[in-house]
Amino acid sequence: HEVVPRYLSEKLMEQNRQKNIPPLSANQKSLIARLVWYQEGYEQPSDEDLKRVTQSDEEDEESDLPFRQITEMTILTVQLIVEFAKGLPGFSKISQSDQITLLK
Repeated sequence: HEVVPRYLSEKLMEQNRQKNIPPLSANQKSLIARLVWYQEGYEQPSDEDLKRVTQSDEEDEESDLPFRQITEMTILTVQLIVEFAKGLPGFSKISQSDQITLLK
């Protein structure tokens, strides 16, 4: 299916044709579709994850609740970033130190 034209305006595509910029190859389109899929899947926490993070335990002190929620939201966000990165083509082939650098 055609993923790329959905994200590129017809005007931009026409400008590229006029400048003799070759159209995207099937591999390039596939890569873009894969990146878009990963971004859409990991850009936002799920409703279930958000509910879990914002839900308070009865034993939580009122003053600790905001700190706990911020901490858990940060952990959840980092997990989403790591899962997104693991899906990037070639990410698993680079050294662990380079992976960490990219995640920072």
